[in-house]
Amino acid sequence: MSNKKKIVIIGAGPAGLSLAYYLLCNKKNNISVTVIEKEDAVGGLATGFEHKGLIFDFGSHRLHPTTKEHLLNDIRGILGDDLLDRPRDGRMFLLERFVKFPPQLTDFMFHLPLSFFLGIVGDMLSKPFRRKMKNPRTFSDVLLYGLGKTICTHFYFPYAKKLWGLAPDELSAIQAQRRVSANNIGKIIMKVLSVIPIFRKKGAGRFFYPRKGFCQIFDGFAEKIKAMGGRILLSHELKSIDPGEKVIVAKQDITIPYDLAFSTIPIPDFIGACKGKKPDAVLQACKNVKYRGMLFCYLILNTQQFTRFDAHYFPQENVLFSRLSEPKNYSASTLPEGITGLCAEIPCEVGGTLWKEKPDKIASLVIHSLRQVGLPVDGLVAESFLKRTAFAYPSYDLDFEQRIETIETYLDTLIDIVFLGRQALFVHDNTHHTIEMGYCAADCLSHQGEWDKEKWNSYRKEFKEHVVED
Repeated sequence: MSNKKKIVIIGAGPAGLSLAYYLLCNKKNNISVTVIEKEDAVGGLATGFEHKGLIFDFGSHRLHPTTKEHLLNDIRGILGDDLLDRPRDGRMFLLERFVKFPPQLTDFMFHLPLSFFLGIVGDMLSKPFRRKMKNPRTFSDVLLYGLGKTICTHFYFPYAKKLWGLAPDELSAIQAQRRVSANNIGKIIMKVLSVIPIFRKKGAGRFFYPRKGFCQIFDGFAEKIKAMGGRILLSHELKSIDPGEKVIVAKQDITIPYDLAFSTIPIPDFIGACKGKKPDAVLQACKNVKYRGMLFCYLILNTQQFTRFDAHYFPQENVLFSRLSEPKNYSASTLPEGITGLCAEIPCEVGGTLWKEKPDKIASLVIHSLRQVGLPVDGLVAESFLKRTAFAYPSYDLDFEQRIETIETYLDTLIDIVFLGRQALFVHDNTHHTIEMGYCAADCLSHQGEWDKEKWNSYRKEFKEHVVED
C-alpha cells in the first residue's frame, strides 16, 4: 500500500467520480484513491433526493444522446436496464402560448403569430447583407448576426438576461458560442428539420435517463469506486490544502496526504482554502468571478400527473422561473400513486432579495407565475419546499477571460494539483462533457503514476470546443 501513488480528488460530482472510477478500473494496482465531498451525498450539481416516494433532481437533467459510446457503455454497464431511452417532450412559452421545444416547423408556421414567422423569414433573407464582425465582443453581436432580431428579441435575449443576470451586450461573445448550440439560422433550420426522418440525426428527440433519478448514475459510480477499493468521504468539506507539504485537511479535521490532487470545486472555494501567499491580482480576479445562483422550488401536487411534458421553458422576465420540470415524466414512473412533483428553477443573485426570501413566499410567487402562464395548481398543492445552489451557472461578462487567465496562470504554478470539471474550469458543459473530462484526466496518468501535463493541455484545448447541447 505504501508504494501506491496517493490520489486525492476534491469533489464527488460527475467529473470527480468519473475520474476516480476510470483510474481504479485501469490503474488500481498502482494507486490509492480518496474522494472528499462537502455534501452528505454524491453527484454535485447532478445530485438528487427522494421525498414522499418521489425522486427529484436539482433542476432538469438528461444524459444527451451525443454522449460518446464508450462512456455510454460504461454507464449502461453500471445501471443495466435502469438506463432508459426516453422520447423528449418539452415546451417553451413564447408570445403568450406554448410551442414545442426544441421548436418544430409547424410551430413557426401555424402556432405562433404570422408576424413572428415573417420576421424569421426576413431574418433569413437578410443575413447575407448583415455585417459580420471579425472579432465579435458580445453575446448580442454573435446572435444578432447569426439569427437576426426576431428570435433574439423574443427568446434568446430575455432568456439570457434571466439566466445570467446581465443584458446581452454585457455578456461575452463566448457565452453565445458555447452556451447557444443553435447560434445561427442554419443550425436553427436543422433543428427544426430534425423531426423529418431524412434529416434526423442519431438520437434526435430522445435522451437517456435513469429509472431512479439522474443521480443514480453517480450513485452507481460511487458504488463501483468503493468496490474497487477507493474511499469516498462525505460531509468532508475542504478546509485547507498545502501544495508545499502535499497535505489536505478536511472539515472533520482529517489530514490526507497526497502525491497528486485533483480539484473539481468552484475556483473561489479552492483559492480560499489554498495555503501560501496569493498575488493581489489573483485574489481580486477571484473576487470578481461571477456565478449565478439558483433556487429550486419544489411543489408536491395531489394529482397523478400534472402535464405530459417533461420540461417547460420560460424566457419572459415577468415569469419567476426559467424552467419547470415534472420528474415522473422523465422516467415514465407511475409511482407513487396519486401525487406528482414539480421543480421550478429560479436563477438569482446569491445574497440578493430572492436568495434571502422565505421558502413559503417563493412558493407563492411560483404558484402565481404558474397561474399567469395558464398552468394553475390551485387546490392541488400539498406541500412546498426550497433548495439552493450558489454555483449554478458561470457568468461570462465582458472581462471574464482576463480574470480567468490571471487565476489559471497562478493555478499552473501549483505542483501536482490538476483542475477539471465545470466548476473548476469555469465552463458551460453538459453532464456527458464533464464525465468525459474525468476519463481524459485519468488517461493522462501513466501506470507508473506519472502525470502527462502535455497530454492534459491537449485535452484542455478540446474542452474549449464543447458547446452545450439543448
